Amino acid sequence: MKTKGKFAALKWTARIIGTSIVLITVLFFFGYLLEGYQNTHKISLTGFDTFQILTFILWFLGLAGLVLAWWKEGTGGFISFFFTAIFLILVGTNPGERFVPLLLVFLGPSLLYIIYWWLTKKPFFLSGKFSYRIRSLGNFFGAAMSVSIHRLLHGPKLPGWTLIFETSMRYLRHQSEYAYQLSDIRESRKFTDSLVFRSAAIEKVHWTKVKGPIKGKWYVPPAAREGTVILYLHGGGYAYYSRSHYNLMALVALATGSKLLAPDYRLAPEHPFPAQIEDAKSAYRWLLESGYSSNQIILAGDSAGGNLVLALLVALKDEKEPLPAAAVCIAPWTDLTNTGKSMEVNDPYDWIDQRMADKWAGWYCKGSEVSNPLISPRPQDMKGMPPIYIQVGTAEILYDMIETFCSKAREHGADVRLDIWEGMTHDFQAYGDDLKEAIDALGRIGRFADEQLRAD
Repeated sequence: MKTKGKFAALKWTARIIGTSIVLITVLFFFGYLLEGYQNTHKISLTGFDTFQILTFILWFLGLAGLVLAWWKEGTGGFISFFFTAIFLILVGTNPGERFVPLLLVFLGPSLLYIIYWWLTKKPFFLSGKFSYRIRSLGNFFGAAMSVSIHRLLHGPKLPGWTLIFETSMRYLRHQSEYAYQLSDIRESRKFTDSLVFRSAAIEKVHWTKVKGPIKGKWYVPPAAREGTVILYLHGGGYAYYSRSHYNLMALVALATGSKLLAPDYRLAPEHPFPAQIEDAKSAYRWLLESGYSSNQIILAGDSAGGNLVLALLVALKDEKEPLPAAAVCIAPWTDLTNTGKSMEVNDPYDWIDQRMADKWAGWYCKGSEVSNPLISPRPQDMKGMPPIYIQVGTAEILYDMIETFCSKAREHGADVRLDIWEGMTHDFQAYGDDLKEAIDALGRIGRFADEQLRAD
């Protein structure tokens, strides 16, 4: 609160000056139209070509966005400002000389606002090599501009996609494609962390490093329930552990109301199978040794972490160890042969593709058969397991393998529950409060966890 107060004058100066300029501009334009109406008794845009009319439309969209940015608090204000900047750049290309000085006048209050925003909000964090930071920012700006133009001309790429969601999909695809091209996995990991957006969820939990024989972090939500814990195995193709994953783990901790342990398991290609399953077993056993009852532990994970959750269940059952109360899998990578039509059909929509999945599978399975049930868990092995809750979106490349896995597991008598979201992509739950589908999905995870932990 002290920071906000310290820069309050800066914020209000930007708001008042900026809004005044906006009102003057609107009055000026309508005055121009009124003058033409008084002379001809009709409102006409004759004399303007199609491009100029389009820029007028973009200009007014920009004005609306700029007012919203100056007055709205929260992430929405920053996003509004960002897209307004794009609109103003488009409009400023050549809408008429009279708008050039006006565009420059806008930069004053806009600059004041963005300085205030950055000092008080810090909407994203940059790290690593300068070239990686610039490329990541370029990918984001490029994605925002291309998506804005595409939506203006053709509408959303899929029904129900919001502007922010579609922009993030395009941005993440650019990021993952560039990371895929880097020959050094260590550099690839650094690049994926070069731009990370601020997470409101992380600020709501208390997180600390684990003090014990395993590496990892604790995420503790306010008023966490006593004696229960979520063992969360992160995704990333078994090759990455991006800082952006901290957000998803915080969201799961908040949704379940339980402490969450996220172990830093070893990554491929430096450490292929079975290093990850061994680390997951060590984390589970450490929780038991620390006093947690198996029926008060829920396994959870996304993508490759979802695969690891299923593999861990198989390993624990084979070794006759106590099984957890339940498992939650967000878009689990169930089949590392990467089969299914959705691999191709959903390629235009998802932010990962089959080339990447094949590369990561090769790294992970090095020297081992992909058919190993601890690598690609078999549906029939799910029989006799605790309840398993799985979520998937119809627009992700893993959709077919997940739907097939769940269907076959249920045929073998397994307690596997599947929820499907139309038009959603991989790990859409990470959007938290910014996406209604994510809110719904996280709420269902929370209710499932509550149901299983109360039952025990």
